[in-house]
Amino acid sequence: MTRLAKPLSLILSVIMLICAFPLTVFAEDTTPPTEPTSETSTEPTTVPVTKAKPVKTKVTGIDKYINNKYDSKVSFTVKITPADPARTVKLQLYNSKKEKFKTVKTYTTKTAETAKLKITIPKKYREKTTGKWRIVISKSETGKKYVSKVFKVTTSNIDLLSLNSKAACIYCVDSEQVLYDKKKDVRRQPASTTKVMTAICVIESGKWNGTSKTVAAAQRTPAQRLYARTGDSYRNKDLMYAMLLPSANDAAVLLAWGVDGTGKEFAKRMNKTAKKIGLENTHYTNSYGLPDKTHYTTAYDLSKTVAYAGTLDKFRQVVGTSHYSFNSIKYHRHYSFGTADKMKGWKGHIGGKTGSAPKSGACFTGLYKYGGKTYAVTVLGASSKAVRWKDMAKLYRYIQRYGNDKY
Repeated sequence: MTRLAKPLSLILSVIMLICAFPLTVFAEDTTPPTEPTSETSTEPTTVPVTKAKPVKTKVTGIDKYINNKYDSKVSFTVKITPADPARTVKLQLYNSKKEKFKTVKTYTTKTAETAKLKITIPKKYREKTTGKWRIVISKSETGKKYVSKVFKVTTSNIDLLSLNSKAACIYCVDSEQVLYDKKKDVRRQPASTTKVMTAICVIESGKWNGTSKTVAAAQRTPAQRLYARTGDSYRNKDLMYAMLLPSANDAAVLLAWGVDGTGKEFAKRMNKTAKKIGLENTHYTNSYGLPDKTHYTTAYDLSKTVAYAGTLDKFRQVVGTSHYSFNSIKYHRHYSFGTADKMKGWKGHIGGKTGSAPKSGACFTGLYKYGGKTYAVTVLGASSKAVRWKDMAKLYRYIQRYGNDKY
C-alpha cells in the first residue's frame, strides 16, 4: 500500500462511523413545546358537577290536637322548608281495621325556600268522633322525606258553647290536649292573671323564704292592698298570698324588686320563663298586669302557664287557700285577706287567679280536677266579673259532660 492509500482508508472509516450515528444523538433538543389548541385537542376537559344532598325537611304549624264541630271547616296552615322545587304533600288518615294510613288528599306546595300550605280535613271524614292523622311529604332534590307525628282531629260531640268571654280554652294537663277553645290563639291583655307567671318566677328563684323591702315603685302602683310604708319590709311568702288571693298589685311589685332589683329585670326573667314553658304568643313588661301594648298572652298560653304553675307545690298551696293573715316585719302592720276566686264552691276546683281591667275585661285562669285528670281552664275578656264566673261554670260542665268519654 502506498503512503497515500493509508490516510484515505482512515478518512473513509471515520465517515462511515459518523453516518452510523445521526447528529441528533449529540445535538440538544431546543424545539419549544407545542401549545395545545382546539385543533390539537381531541376532547374538551370537563369538571364533574356534584349535586347538593337533600337536607332535613322542617315543618311547623301542626297542632297535636284539633277540635271543632264536624259540620264546621277544619283547616290549618303549615310552613314547609325547603319547598324549591315544589313538594308533594299527602294528608293521611289511620285505618284502625287495616292498621295502616291511607292518603285521602294530596297537595302541592308553591316553589319557594319556605312555602305555606293550607290543609283542610275533608268533610266526609269529619263525622268520626276522633281520627288519627298525619302528613307525609315526599323526598325532593332539596329536601328529605318527612313524616309528621300523629295528630288527633276531634270533630263530633263538640258544643259551640255560648260564651260571653272573648277567648277561652280548656287544656288537659295530663294529655296536653285542647278540649275546647274560643279564639285560643288571639293575643289579649291578661290583667292580673299575669301574676301566675310572677308566682312561678318567685318560686323558681329560690327566694320563697326571702324578704322584700318597700320601694317607691310599689307605693306608686295602682290598686294597692298593702299601702306599704317606707322602711317596712315583708316576707316573700306573705307577699305571694297577698298577690294571688286578693290580687294586690303592690305585692307583685315588691316581689319583682325583691327578686331581681328592678321591675325591668324581673320582666326579663318572666319572658325567659315563658320561652322555657313553650309559650309562643306571650310577652311581659311588668309583674302585675299593667295594660301595655307589648304585654299580652292568649287563652291557650295562659292555660299552659297555669298548668305549669300547678306542678309547683307552693303555688297550689297558695291558690288552694281561702283566707290568709300576716304582719309586716318592721312595723308589724296586720293584714287579713280572703280569696277573690269564686270557683271555690266547685268540687274538684284546685284554685286559680282572677284579673280585671277596662281593656282586658274580666279574666280567670284556674285548675280543675275531674275524673282523675287535671284541666287548666281560662277565660279572657268577659263583660263583667259575674259573667266571667258563669262562663267558667259552663266550661267546667263541659269537662264533666265530655272529658272522660269523648277525649
